[in-house]
Amino acid sequence: MLFEYDLTIPANTPASAKVRLDMVLARGIIHDVGVDFRAGARHEVNVVINRATHQVFPANPDGYFKGDFWPIRYSTWEPLEESPYQLEAYGWSPGTSFNHVVTIRLNIDLREVLEPPRPELGFLRRLEQLIFRGRL
Repeated sequence: MLFEYDLTIPANTPASAKVRLDMVLARGIIHDVGVDFRAGARHEVNVVINRATHQVFPANPDGYFKGDFWPIRYSTWEPLEESPYQLEAYGWSPGTSFNHVVTIRLNIDLREVLEPPRPELGFLRRLEQLIFRGRL
């Protein structure tokens, strides 16, 4: 499932007053992330993506996405398997003269789709379920 959200960041938004966008998603594994800055952002528009209070994209807590026209896209493995299935995007753009729109794309699939069952592991999975989960 591909989710797409536009984050509008008003001109001259300081980091102390970040704009927030709640992105309602679905259960699964986020395996592809895209962040597109439209032409004119000139690396002055900044975005991070959080889950609650924890920054998940980019992975380094002192980092943020920035760009100008060239899209940022990469593969990842971020489980989103416990409710709420939501991330928050935050954006800021100090010193800019215009509003900017950043498009965020998140590709999510169920774990079962990304990790199809392997028949040779059937016995081991049943054994694991019996030992660790008390069921067959």
